[in-house]
Amino acid sequence: MHADPLQPAQDAAEPDVPPSGPLPRISASRIILGVIIALWLVPELVGFVTGQPYAQLALLLGGKWNERIADGEYYRLLTAALLHTSLLHLGFNAYALYSLGQHIEDLLGAPRFVALYAISALGGSVASYLLNPAPAVGASGAIFGIVGALAIHAWQTRALFGEGARQLLGSMLFIVLINLGLGMTTPSIDNTGHLGGLVAGALGGLALLPRFRLAPGFPTPRLVRHSLPGAWLAAGLLALGLLGMVLVLPPAVGG
Repeated sequence: MHADPLQPAQDAAEPDVPPSGPLPRISASRIILGVIIALWLVPELVGFVTGQPYAQLALLLGGKWNERIADGEYYRLLTAALLHTSLLHLGFNAYALYSLGQHIEDLLGAPRFVALYAISALGGSVASYLLNPAPAVGASGAIFGIVGALAIHAWQTRALFGEGARQLLGSMLFIVLINLGLGMTTPSIDNTGHLGGLVAGALGGLALLPRFRLAPGFPTPRLVRHSLPGAWLAAGLLALGLLGMVLVLPPAVGG
C-alpha cells in the first residue's frame, strides 16, 4: 500500500517518536462547520416563531452591511462568513467545507487553519465591501480562500509529489472556474467576495503553508517539512492590510 503523497510529513525539527496510540483531536474545520449550521438554525427557528423574514434576521445578526461596517461594526467582516440565508446556500458551502477543510487543516494544523479561514473570510468581505453595495452573507469567500491555499500547495509541491499534486491543482482550478461562471450568470451570487477570498487565501497560504523537501535517508530519502520564518507575522500583516483597506477606502454604495 502506498501512502498518500499529499498528507503532511514529519516536521524537520521534530524527533522520531514511537506511536503511543491515537490521541483525541479537535478538528477546527468541523467546529466551524458546526457553528455555521447552528447559526443557520437559530435565525431559522426565531423567524419561524416571530414571522420575521429569515434573510433579515441573518443580516441583523452579522451580515456584510456596508453602512453598518462604515459606522464601525467591523466584526461583520468576519461574522458574515458564518451566516447563510437558505438551506441550499448552507448546503453548498457546508459540503465544500466538509470536503476540503480537513485536507488543508491536516497540512496546516488547527491554529493555522483558523487563521487561514479568518484571512480568507476577511478578504472576501473586504472585496465585497469595496465593490458591491448589496448586503451579503455566506462562507463562500472563506471556501474560495481554502481552494486558493490548496492550489498554492499543489503548485509548490508539483515537482515533489508529481501527478497527485498536478491533479489537485487541476481540481482547484476547475472549482474556481465553475463557481465564477455560475456567479456571472446568477445575479444573487457575489463574485467580488469569491475573488477576494480566493486572493486572500492564496496569499495566506503562501505565508502559512509548510514547505516540503527530501532529506537523505537509507534506504530511501525521508520527506520532511518546515515552516517559513515569520509565517505568523506575515499572516498578521496581511490581515491588518485588509482591515486597513476598510478604514481608509469608501464602501460601495447603491446607485
